[in-house]
Amino acid sequence: MADLLQIMDLADSSQVQLSYISDAGDATAPPADFSLPLTDSESAEIRWYLSEYLENTFGEAQTRAEKVELGLKDLGLLLFRAVFGSSEEALSLLEKAAEIKQP
Repeated sequence: MADLLQIMDLADSSQVQLSYISDAGDATAPPADFSLPLTDSESAEIRWYLSEYLENTFGEAQTRAEKVELGLKDLGLLLFRAVFGSSEEALSLLEKAAEIKQP
């Protein structure tokens, strides 16, 4: 089995939990607080991007998509910091996953 670094959304708790699963054994970091800091408008833009953008990728749609992509990049950075900066255990799991050599 391939090793797996997994971030799970703990439904209705505004938390996520990091797990590392491997043949050598599983490890889990304590839950980390993470509530999506999105307005309704930002959520709607992400929905548009994921569901409609590919149907029209030119002109104003392309400009709109670039803004959404920048926001997703920022959101990803927030998630990364919230999860891997939440505890020593979480950082250790990230470091363990980074050591694995790909086939």
